[in-house]
Amino acid sequence: EQADGGLFNKGKLFNSGFIEASKLFRFGCVVLQDTDLVPVNDLIPYGCDEETSKHVIHLGVGLDDRNYELRYPKLIGGVLKMTTGQFVSVNGFSNEYWGWGQEDDDMEKRLRQRNIDYIHISPAIARYASMPHEQQERVRRSEHLRLLKTAHLRMHTDGLNSVKYKLIHLEESTLFTLILVDVRDNV
Repeated sequence: EQADGGLFNKGKLFNSGFIEASKLFRFGCVVLQDTDLVPVNDLIPYGCDEETSKHVIHLGVGLDDRNYELRYPKLIGGVLKMTTGQFVSVNGFSNEYWGWGQEDDDMEKRLRQRNIDYIHISPAIARYASMPHEQQERVRRSEHLRLLKTAHLRMHTDGLNSVKYKLIHLEESTLFTLILVDVRDNV
């Protein structure tokens, strides 16, 4: 969870969460899920399985606010499942996208750059309700599009190996582990 109230940075949150969770647990795969999506089908395959070792699996296909349809073929946002090896291979998410937009498209380019296949699971199985929340407006759209054009060039220096954050609080519970981080650039 991001500690400050500024623009969110999904990439830094996923990267710092992966690093901190790796210090506490041994795991073979990760499910990277937007917090505003709630699963409405208990058949969604969240676990690590043989299919996950073959390719990345896009679980966030069937969203209620999108009429359970994929907006475009290369969309992999919302919920993404991959092995830890695949996540490390693409150097995690970019840390450069502040606010909403294009960070998932950047990840898609990273996967293609590393020749890692992905599939979209059937929206009949992977169904999610989008929870209402205060939308942060799309900021720096031109900056995000510029970043997207250079995703393949930055992936080796922008991601897990370069994320800067400060761990504020860590709380282990029976069902979850809360990792609160400050991801501002000046930490």
